Amino acid sequence: MRDRSPRGLMLRFPGLLVLAAALAWASGGCRGGSAGGDYDTGRLGQITLERPAGPMRGLVFLFSSREDWQKSDRALAERLRSAGAAVVGVDLDAYVAALDRDDGQCLYLLSEVESLSKQVQRSLGTTSYRSPIVAGRGEAGTLVMAMLAQSPAATVAGAVAVDPAPTLATRLPLCPGAPSHRKGGAFQYGGVASLPGFLALGLQPGADAKGAAHAEHVASASGVRIELDRRSPAPGAAAGARKPDPSAAGPDGAREVQADAGTDALEQLVLAHLPAQTEATGSLPPWVVDLPASR
Repeated sequence: MRDRSPRGLMLRFPGLLVLAAALAWASGGCRGGSAGGDYDTGRLGQITLERPAGPMRGLVFLFSSREDWQKSDRALAERLRSAGAAVVGVDLDAYVAALDRDDGQCLYLLSEVESLSKQVQRSLGTTSYRSPIVAGRGEAGTLVMAMLAQSPAATVAGAVAVDPAPTLATRLPLCPGAPSHRKGGAFQYGGVASLPGFLALGLQPGADAKGAAHAEHVASASGVRIELDRRSPAPGAAAGARKPDPSAAGPDGAREVQADAGTDALEQLVLAHLPAQTEATGSLPPWVVDLPASR
């Protein structure tokens, strides 16, 4: 009797194996997708990876809202991918659940981010290393702001937060970096005078008033500006006003970002801080080059 199982068919018709591989590649394998099993992600869990279209301009860790990884998150990741970013998508709810199982005294978040950044860039075959950008909105925005404050130098390029919430609900506080205090079942994090990377903040119409006020307080304490404020007409919006240059950085390192109601605010801010293709933060050290592309 002939073996009619998939394995048997592949052995009898080896061309089917080539066709199956080609179809898998065409269906999205060349770009990415759910990739938690391919990397050592730790508490970040099951990630979504979007590979950049063309040479990689940067790597973005995109944290979802509390509503899990949504269609809007996937669409944003796709647009960033098209602009040359590799995007690691992280489900905030699942991530916080993993953090809440931690048995320590406080939460240090950067070791897994830095490790995964190196694994991903090694698997993409990059020849120079780019410190990642961490980004999110709402409570995820609060997370990345506090994450930046506890980051060692040269670990992340910076953080992008849109409409950050006033608090972050975790069982344990983040380890020292940003000052924190408990508010109910959550923690509120303040600003720090010296940050190891850029902090890009955006506020939109309908932003939570307490969250917006806290974001302004953190910006002031950290010596940065709100880069994108859509709550009122942009200053200088009158006819003949100079159009802001998104490539120019002010004295505090903040970019000028023109409010554009037709574009996602998080997307605008991330793109404003993606380096040009010729920029990089340094060569991959030998021990990073030796990392396996997958597990």
